[in-house]
Formats: sequence, C-alpha cells, structure tokens
Amino acid sequence: MTNDGFMTKVLWPAAKSVDASSLDLVEEGSRVTLAQAVRLQVRAAGTAGAAREFSVAIAEFEPTIVTLRQLRTAAMMMFGRARGGAGSALASETAGVLVGAAFVFAGTDAAEEEDVIRRTAGGRDSRGEPFPIPASVYEQIGAEPARPLLALALWDVQTANDPSLLAIAHAIAAAFFERV
Repeated sequence: MTNDGFMTKVLWPAAKSVDASSLDLVEEGSRVTLAQAVRLQVRAAGTAGAAREFSVAIAEFEPTIVTLRQLRTAAMMMFGRARGGAGSALASETAGVLVGAAFVFAGTDAAEEEDVIRRTAGGRDSRGEPFPIPASVYEQIGAEPARPLLALALWDVQTANDPSLLAIAHAIAAAFFERV
C-alpha cells in the first residue's frame, strides 16, 4: 500500500502487500483520533533510541501496548496484548504478550536502519526469549528497496488479519514521517 507517501508491507507470517481497504476496516473517526494520539507519543519519544511505551485502544478492537524506539530516520515498534485478552487491564509490556513488530525507514540513513534491525534481532521479550522473527524476515526488511517503508512482522495469522494493528502501525509511521 502506498498511502500517505510510504509503502506498507506485511512480511511475516505471509508476505503480502497491504491495500487501503485493510485500513477501511477501522472506522474513520477512530483512525483520526488514533492519528492525533500517536502523533503526541511520537513527538515525545525523541530520537535517542530510548523506549517509549503507551497503550492504544480502538473501539471494537483489543487494546494494544506499543513500545516505540526511534532514531532520527528509522524506528521500531513492538505490539503487545494483555495476557488475559480483551477486557484485561493493560499494566505494562511485561504483563502482556508480544504479537508483532513494525519497522519504519525513511530511506535516508542506511546505518540507522541497520542499527534498528540489529537491535531488534538481538532483542528479547519479557520472558527473556528472542523475538520470534526468523532471520530471513530481518534480511527481507533490510533488502526491501521501497523507501519510505513501513514493514510489519506479525506473529500469527490472527494478528496478521487484525486491522487495528495495521491502523496503529500506519498512524505511528505517518507521524514519524511528518517529523523526518
């Protein structure tokens, strides 16, 4: 999908390009509210690579915990869900289960993009386990020629078909590219 001036791709569990109709599954008013809320989070996160964690709730979808790390021209997001599923309190990422990741690359600093991929590939979840992203997916993300780029890696078919995760990643990417 090339919307808002950047390419969006889901690279795992099944590689596919995402079209605009996927975002249409989230009500327009919710997308506008989401965009306004995450814009503030992206601005507050700075560009030093420190993690910023926040919760996002979209009507009719399960709340999502977002951990955002951004450099000047590249960023990474991890998505979590409360352990108990919908209706559970969102305390923190450590109380949640990771369900996906997203990478945002402006295409102006290859070293920052490589740094984001390297840090994520070496990262661990709250139980100390490596993120379940195959090495081949990191290679695909780095090799993808499209820039600016939003690339998603979602843990399973259920999360890959959850339009709220796409809407959250898309809103954060749009806000990120506004400030680049």
